[in-house]
Amino acid sequence: MKITWKHFVPVSVMVVLALIPPPEGLAPHAWYYFAIFAGVIAGLIIENLPGAGVGLIGVMLVMVLSQFVLFSPEQLAKAGFKPAAEAIKWGLSGFSNSTVWLIFAAFMFALGYEKSGLGKRIALQLVKLMGKRTLTLGYAVTIADLIIAPFTPSSTARSGGTIYPVIRNLPELYDSRPNDPSARRMGSYLMWMAISATCITSTLFLTGLAPNPQGRDYQVWFLVDGVPRNGGCFQVEKGRTGSLADAHMPTGTSAVSITLERAGGAPAPTAPTLLAADEGVEI
Repeated sequence: MKITWKHFVPVSVMVVLALIPPPEGLAPHAWYYFAIFAGVIAGLIIENLPGAGVGLIGVMLVMVLSQFVLFSPEQLAKAGFKPAAEAIKWGLSGFSNSTVWLIFAAFMFALGYEKSGLGKRIALQLVKLMGKRTLTLGYAVTIADLIIAPFTPSSTARSGGTIYPVIRNLPELYDSRPNDPSARRMGSYLMWMAISATCITSTLFLTGLAPNPQGRDYQVWFLVDGVPRNGGCFQVEKGRTGSLADAHMPTGTSAVSITLERAGGAPAPTAPTLLAADEGVEI
């Protein structure tokens, strides 16, 4: 493999960001974590390595440097806290997500469609039944997505692993090829139809996407001196409310936030903030 300047861009992004002082109110370990995250994103954009490889390198780097990028000094100072074990648990947590395995299985099926020629045979049947006009082919793509949406709780698995392996064979039957002026004849239209259809079907059915999978808890975080401290986990019950007042907060709390974490909680926030407030919170 030839080494080019592209291979050094992700590392350069990480190093430059890590050398910049963290913004006010952000803990140093969180800033270093962001530097690694930005480097992974740069690697995915440049595509100097396969996406899966870039993501795996990012996860491994965080696990190896967990004492500097994943855990706060307060967490490391706790009696009985094992950084190595917690880092491994964090690194493997994504592989226990059922939605991830659903997407993996869907793409394995997609590979089977391509290798066996089944995708092309299904595409030929679509042309035979509804191929007189491009409009009816668009209807066929939308209807297919609509039918499987209630049973496939992931738009990625549905569109990328089931619909795309079939419709990618349609444009070539009409001499419309990617990266070519002929792409606008058929291919661009069908791809946009597929994207639009999966966005619509994801909102039609609660089972058409994976909003809050089972095995996840809401976790409260108290921001003290710029460092998030674990405030415990809770479940949302319909028709009931709970309150979080100043009396429940550690001394020096400047803000409260809530994230959706794995069951039992996480040692540090690993998901986007769902709710944040600088005063009492009512849920």
